[in-house]
Amino acid sequence: MANRAEGPVHVVLAEVPAGAAHDDHDEETWYTFPDGPADGDLVILVADARQPAVLDVRTLWMEDDDNWGFSSAQPLVGDAIAIAALERRLDEHFPIEPRTLATQAATDVLNAIAAEVASPTPWTALPHRCLDPRESEVIQAQRFWGCNACGGDDESPYRPRLQVHREPDAKDWPFHESMAVCPSCHDILHQPSGPTFNELMFSHRPPCPRCSARQTFKLMMGFPPGPPPYGTQLGGCVIGPDISSYVCQACRFHW
Repeated sequence: MANRAEGPVHVVLAEVPAGAAHDDHDEETWYTFPDGPADGDLVILVADARQPAVLDVRTLWMEDDDNWGFSSAQPLVGDAIAIAALERRLDEHFPIEPRTLATQAATDVLNAIAAEVASPTPWTALPHRCLDPRESEVIQAQRFWGCNACGGDDESPYRPRLQVHREPDAKDWPFHESMAVCPSCHDILHQPSGPTFNELMFSHRPPCPRCSARQTFKLMMGFPPGPPPYGTQLGGCVIGPDISSYVCQACRFHW
């Protein structure tokens, strides 16, 4: 566990562009500091992402307003920590706006971060929109297709036990309300800095050979036993030797 905070501790908001990895003081990340940070102060980097999260704890080095950066500090944060997990340990709300923490509050937060690093709270213990696994209508309807994110394997006799997923942000869910996914993909989708469903699904599919976009849908020919899930498009009932397997959603190229 962390010791009592020594010196000022600031909450710093890091705005990381979608799809970009957080890197210290890089050109893509915009940092918002509270008033009065100084060389040697401790900072808690937080992100207001799809799932607000603590990205890291660092020491600020500062020569002037144009020459500054971060160095490593304790506790070392490997994977991002959901703010909801931090609040669960603190038993109180943790705002992510930039501010300087009082000494006792800083100590409590650093101890909570250290505890979360040592023993991460599972996402199932945090608020989420996913259905109770006992509500199996979606799973039964999608069992033929396997995992809607990675594919399954839908042809294997040893299929994963599917779970129902709902995106935490409805704005990123314009297609279906619920999707059936394998436990591995479900865990990835609930990582605080993890991908959206689209990003994860498209990462398992080849890019378009024409435009290089990663917006590939599978193309299904014939008569499936039910409506295909999001990410699979029906191509017709005639099956021949030259049928396509994929269709790009960006340029509509089939291959």
